[in-house]
Amino acid sequence: MGATEAMPAAGSREERERFEGLQKHLAVLFRDVLEAPDAPRTVVVVPGLSLDPDVLEKVPAFRCYEERLLSMLMFLRQPNTKVVFVTSEPISQVIVDYYLSFLSGVPGEHARQRLVMLSAHDASPVSLTRKILDRPRLLARIAAEVRDPQAAYLSVFNAGDEEVTLATRLGLCMYACDPALAHWGGKTGSRQAFAEAGVAMPPGEEGCPTSSRPARRSCACARRTPGSRGWSSR
Repeated sequence: MGATEAMPAAGSREERERFEGLQKHLAVLFRDVLEAPDAPRTVVVVPGLSLDPDVLEKVPAFRCYEERLLSMLMFLRQPNTKVVFVTSEPISQVIVDYYLSFLSGVPGEHARQRLVMLSAHDASPVSLTRKILDRPRLLARIAAEVRDPQAAYLSVFNAGDEEVTLATRLGLCMYACDPALAHWGGKTGSRQAFAEAGVAMPPGEEGCPTSSRPARRSCACARRTPGSRGWSSR
């Protein structure tokens, strides 16, 4: 991310084009990870839950979920890998040291020199990605820690439109499913994909967004397959 480079507007077509261009590098990057695991690279970890604030308020201790991706510190086993780990609030050094203790054969001091822990210092029920995007200095600090964007990637807990914006502004490919493809990971999208590929699947109906339509469609399915013992609406 250049210091004076103009960034496309969030959600714009230009941003989408930039993101798709960055994602093309992901396959190449991971081929290199397998073929040369000791080569220099940087992993930027943004482990927050990207949900609406109203939803986050209902998740007890939602910030603790960020600690689940401390398992990513195991990448420090690779001697030339740097990890930049960003959280809403600072994580206790005791917890970080606990995870680093699992790096058998790697000197703790050597691992710590390749670990950068950054924080937004914000406990509000807002997604971590949003907190980063709202803090240009934090965003710039993350970018400054990336040694070579061509040998780095962004890892997130779940990917949405804000993560696309973050990846684009950092100039990094994102190790996550493109949110534009989220439809194909749902129940309706999966059934459509199976049907197009000719894959056999149990009888069912797609696209039931309301509480009344699934009941009617289940009855229609039951009439088409009278031998069925029961139906499940999800």
